[in-house]
Amino acid sequence: MLHDVALPFPLLLDRTRETYARWGMGRTGLTGAMLSPSLSWRYLKLLAKGERFLGFAPDMFQLGGDFLVDKQGTLVFAYRMRNNGDRADTGTVLDGLARAADGA
Repeated sequence: MLHDVALPFPLLLDRTRETYARWGMGRTGLTGAMLSPSLSWRYLKLLAKGERFLGFAPDMFQLGGDFLVDKQGTLVFAYRMRNNGDRADTGTVLDGLARAADGA
């Protein structure tokens, strides 16, 4: 999926889920995975914009998150999802990126 994508930063993948557990991410139940109002609202907005549904994730109960690590390896931003429709605010992530770039 990310073949031939030029990123100005490294993208870290956690295939073994060791970091996933260490950074405190967890799992959700049926309500958080498929029945959460925020998830339904998110998909309705995407469908209204003409996006197409790409199918279900292999593990619908796994919760993710957004993390930013600066050049020194310090975790400068962490957002752990509460359900599958929960995402960090884009502005907050961009602020974190600016802090990481400044080394603050």
